[in-house]
Amino acid sequence: MGSNSTAVIVVRGVSKFFEYKGKRLEVLRDINLEVERGNFVTIVGPSGTGKSTFLSIVAGLLRPSSGKVFVDGVPVEGPRPDRIAMVFQDHALLPWRTVIKNVEFGLEVRGVPKEERRSRAQKYIDLVGLSGFEDYYPSQISGGMKHRVAIARALVLEPEVLLMDEPFVSLDEQTRYLLGSDLVKIWRRTGKTILFVTHSIREACTLATHVVIFTKRPASVKEVVKVDADYPRDPEDTLMASIRRYVWNKLKEEIPQQEIGGGPE
Repeated sequence: MGSNSTAVIVVRGVSKFFEYKGKRLEVLRDINLEVERGNFVTIVGPSGTGKSTFLSIVAGLLRPSSGKVFVDGVPVEGPRPDRIAMVFQDHALLPWRTVIKNVEFGLEVRGVPKEERRSRAQKYIDLVGLSGFEDYYPSQISGGMKHRVAIARALVLEPEVLLMDEPFVSLDEQTRYLLGSDLVKIWRRTGKTILFVTHSIREACTLATHVVIFTKRPASVKEVVKVDADYPRDPEDTLMASIRRYVWNKLKEEIPQQEIGGGPE
């Protein structure tokens, strides 16, 4: 992911610090990154290293202390729902709205006519595999299904970039794996550019075209690892295991020895 005219996300010298009770906490330091159009990029790093903060800066939800983010060559100065959509850890569905009404919500805010927004919402409900659940309420569907609704709600706005902040962290391993596999299918079908934060090295390597490894705080980019493997991927095959070991060996250099667990899973 070097300098390339096909880069849709360009991050130049982004740093971020917070002031609290007269003390300065530096979270990000001089991050430089380019993400080419249509790539699926995951970000891993030590806990508390600022991965979510970085994603919020790319989304325009936080302003960097210094540096710039560009999407399609335009500086990100605030939220850009026409270009960038974000899926959070908490699916944040509106409990009083049905599945299809939740998916329609952003279009409704934009003033899209009812018939058009219903048609577009149905398209993405079908895409995420929720046909037949349009009139269910969030309390009537499973956790995995709620995350599918959140993905459809983001995609219905037809953004260029989809940002995902540990969207599957609260799910059991089986559901997480199935949703990851479905997300790859959706990504390949839509051609979106995805930037996805995760603590799971297995998830990062299985999903991504590239894995970005952050250093310990203040975070910078330690390395970008290209995952040169065909889809669909078997996490247990020799190549994927080798890539996970490589990422883990790089990542554990940034983690205090007493915090290192059993390995790259």
